[in-house]
Amino acid sequence: MRPVPEEGHYTHREVIILARIQLQPNDAVRKFARVAFPNYRGRTYYADITDREVSLSSHWDGGSRDYFALVKLEGENILRAQVPQTGTPFDGALSTPPKAAPTPILVIVEHSIFCGHDTGLTFYIHPALAPKMLPAPLDGDLSKAEELVLLAAATLKSSYQGRPLRRDTCARHGVSNSDYDNALGSLRAKGYLTKADAVTIDGRNRASSIKVRAFL
Repeated sequence: MRPVPEEGHYTHREVIILARIQLQPNDAVRKFARVAFPNYRGRTYYADITDREVSLSSHWDGGSRDYFALVKLEGENILRAQVPQTGTPFDGALSTPPKAAPTPILVIVEHSIFCGHDTGLTFYIHPALAPKMLPAPLDGDLSKAEELVLLAAATLKSSYQGRPLRRDTCARHGVSNSDYDNALGSLRAKGYLTKADAVTIDGRNRASSIKVRAFL
């Protein structure tokens, strides 16, 4: 399982989006994915930038399981080691699952199945290796209205019981209808929202860095 993010000084009245970074499938990401899990055919990739230890517990539990592979860089070569079943006393597996930490030459790759559904690959990447695999930094500041509209799009349904949930929620935080519409337009132009106002990968990553008062 992913390490639990460290708690900060934020109160329960505030929200920090601590989601993993979602990755665009560039050449480096595809290369690591092919080495770690050659049979993976999905297109969902995440990154967790950390140098902390990761539990490599891997066994079926209620239709869910995490598989792990250790991918090591040796010059131009990439080597792979599959982590066997761990975390259960049955089938000769270890009752105490091992742990490993990412290093500048070691990436931990997790393939997650949750309740029978494939939820993609997560790369645990050491900060020193991150620039090779992460998207370029997102440029430009967002206005307060843009931040609220983007966060609403990333976390709320567009409507509920016939009411425009996102628009109403932003209005409670001081965003007028005209400011809301202008923010939608600018977020589409910046590539954070689609024409249908769905959040793009870049938009979700940008939303992950936004801190605002909790939506009430």
